[in-house]
Amino acid sequence: MNNLRFKALATASVLAMGVALIQAPALAQQTSRYQAWQPEQVGVTRDLVKELRALVEEAERARAADPRFLDDLKSLANRYEQAANAATTAPGAAQPQPPSAAAIMTDDFRDGDHVNGTLWTVQRGKFWVESAVGLRTVVKPSWGPPESGASSSGSTGTKTATDLLGGIVDQYLRAGQKPATQNADTAEIRTAASIPNAFQSRIEITSREKAGELRFGAFQGNDAANGYQLSYVPGVRPGLRLFRISPRGDSVLAAHDATLDLEDGRLHVIELARSRVGEISVSVDGKRLIRVTDNSLRDPFNGLALINYGGDYALRSAAVARAP
Repeated sequence: MNNLRFKALATASVLAMGVALIQAPALAQQTSRYQAWQPEQVGVTRDLVKELRALVEEAERARAADPRFLDDLKSLANRYEQAANAATTAPGAAQPQPPSAAAIMTDDFRDGDHVNGTLWTVQRGKFWVESAVGLRTVVKPSWGPPESGASSSGSTGTKTATDLLGGIVDQYLRAGQKPATQNADTAEIRTAASIPNAFQSRIEITSREKAGELRFGAFQGNDAANGYQLSYVPGVRPGLRLFRISPRGDSVLAAHDATLDLEDGRLHVIELARSRVGEISVSVDGKRLIRVTDNSLRDPFNGLALINYGGDYALRSAAVARAP
């Protein structure tokens, strides 16, 4: 057993004892009307959770342990953090529910940034956390749907039918394609996670501008060269496309043959899942819009990526779990 594994197991054992101490007053309530508030025990448990997560991240970077073992430790840390939070919840308030045993990663950005807790690494562009909306990214689009009332010549104030048709065709051709000036018109962020080949992922987003393209998906390898990406382009048909990405290029596996407009000021839930037999499904707000089978990528995945090709998006939360 290597040193990192020993430290992780030792920390997990101390966590178990800490949670037992936190829960002890609740048991004592059966025989006494009053119970002692022990904030120092909650603080110690949270410190241990933080230390355990740091060890897991170090082990992942060094590839010093079985990924399944590290996933189990992450689930353990999540459960103990929930217990610590429950110990400080006011009486009568809704108690937080423990995460599923299949949970791999969850983040709602309540810690105020994207570097503490779940670590998100910015590859290019700019990301920041706003308390009201979550992880924010804004990229000025270099292309988008034709603007009504705009003039191509600047003299009439209206577009001709040819201008409008050309804009629509141009938007359709660009849908699902990376802009030519990718570095200038792209913002990308990733989080590392040991994701099995069969997984369920879920994001909650707000789209604020009807332009550009948003991609989200799971990737393989340190350079994210392989994987699956879901593309959303507002105002075009198809509005959703599922890509298999590789160093040789992107291949469209399936599409939702309709427009999809999420720019209504509301929070929308997008789910991307892959089963053990290779069936991939995409749902938006609980409605399945894409289903296809692909067995080209058989290895586990190394993380999640979010890419903004010209738009204004807010990521309220992100989660990934093992498929049942």
